[in-house]
Amino acid sequence: MTNMILEQDDTAQKASDFVFIGSRLWLDFVNTCIKQNGERVDFLSDFTELIKWLKEARVLDNEEAEESLYRWSSPSHRSEILGQARAFRTELKTAAEGITRAEKVFEDIVLAINSVLRSHFRTLELAFDGNRFVSRYFGKITEPLHILAPVAESAAQSLSGDDQTLTRKCDNPSCVLHFHDTTKNHTRRWCSMETCGNRIKAAAHYKRLTTKESE
Repeated sequence: MTNMILEQDDTAQKASDFVFIGSRLWLDFVNTCIKQNGERVDFLSDFTELIKWLKEARVLDNEEAEESLYRWSSPSHRSEILGQARAFRTELKTAAEGITRAEKVFEDIVLAINSVLRSHFRTLELAFDGNRFVSRYFGKITEPLHILAPVAESAAQSLSGDDQTLTRKCDNPSCVLHFHDTTKNHTRRWCSMETCGNRIKAAAHYKRLTTKESE
């Protein structure tokens, strides 16, 4: 298994069916369940979409993605693995929400992360990505939880090393997306200025105009 870039730069992301705005892999995984027009939308609608997300997140390469689809081809296996992935996502979302509210991260979240980490042994190696060095992990995929190991590693690194005050939720009350603020002055408020940021600003502007007109 390779995770070519441990934490990806948002600017390097190409167009995708998924949301990659978290600046941390585990937050991007949390963001696979969103709200659109007030309705819950789960991007991990089936096992194939889970593998597709892992591939686009650069957790799995093309060969590993195809191998995973072949290895776990029965509906029962796929349903079980998808259930495990969604349950793990729920634990990570609880952690993200707790951090944004400055609450204590509970032991069951730590246990959930460690359960995935202990399921898979991988080694860190140095490799080239174009003209630059990158760190990547290598390990064989033999069990379902192995495909989630990089997500668990990202969560463990964030919870143990990052400034947790930089893990934030979008300021749009109707948005559920989380991100790690990597801006220079740490003033990021929105999941995306093009969507939530502009929408909230437009709504506030409209409210000011209507208030003046009614005076």
